[in-house]
Amino acid sequence: MQKRHQPILILDDEEGWLEFAYETLKQNEYEVYMAPDISTAEETLTDQQTPDIRLVLVNARLLEVKPSPIEALHRSKNAKPKGGETQSTLQSENQQEMRSIIALVSTNLTPHRSRGLFKLGVKDVVNKPFDPDGLLALVEQIQADYRTVPPRREAKRSRSNLILIVDDDSDWRKNLVDLLPPLEEQVEQADTFEAAKSKLQNQKYDLVIFDLRLEDKDEENFQGMELVELVRDLDETRHSFTQIILVTAYGKSEHILGSFRDYEILNFFDKKYMAPVRYREQIIEALARDSG
Repeated sequence: MQKRHQPILILDDEEGWLEFAYETLKQNEYEVYMAPDISTAEETLTDQQTPDIRLVLVNARLLEVKPSPIEALHRSKNAKPKGGETQSTLQSENQQEMRSIIALVSTNLTPHRSRGLFKLGVKDVVNKPFDPDGLLALVEQIQADYRTVPPRREAKRSRSNLILIVDDDSDWRKNLVDLLPPLEEQVEQADTFEAAKSKLQNQKYDLVIFDLRLEDKDEENFQGMELVELVRDLDETRHSFTQIILVTAYGKSEHILGSFRDYEILNFFDKKYMAPVRYREQIIEALARDSG
């Protein structure tokens, strides 16, 4: 009888968590494999006797070493061995794309750490759930939603040599412009959601910098995320890719995760700890990306 759940690999050097997660999932009809270290995980993933594992839960700390072992976790069992034959490269690449690597963190997630983990190639970052119901809910959600399907191909970037800065605070708009490195690009500004929306719909931008809250007195206003979603919808229509940077004094963890995971933003800056040098570096990185 075929199991109703896809097999899962749990990678963690914390023995207590590893055994807890294994027993919880095993008792609920999951086919589970354990690995206390990267080498054991790679052996499991490439072993011809194990089923295809499409979901890996891994302690984020194990991914953050240099060089990161993320490549080993993506490696398919059909990857070409030295001096041997293999199935088609395309099939191997497709299998790599379909594996979801979820980083588990046990501390507060910062924008810097979140960006680093997503840049490594993880599909999601979540806090470690230390109760059985929380762990089961997490795994069921991951297996049910888009994070277990192949990621979309990045659209071809097109260079428009335009930057748009959106912030309802005139002082912050000035700061965000003044902090830019010397540029040949043209910089435009917008102070409201509607003004920004109109500009985005009528013009392609190479880089957009959005404040998350566009009405300072409204604590529930996070219209910057709506602009991020609009940009990605327009990118899909235009077959382009716009670099996005978010700046805010009010961001929540769901905004950090959602912007990196779902919308592939370049970076997320907290206005309370704005680092001018880092901000300039990000602008240069955004504009230096290949347009091909």
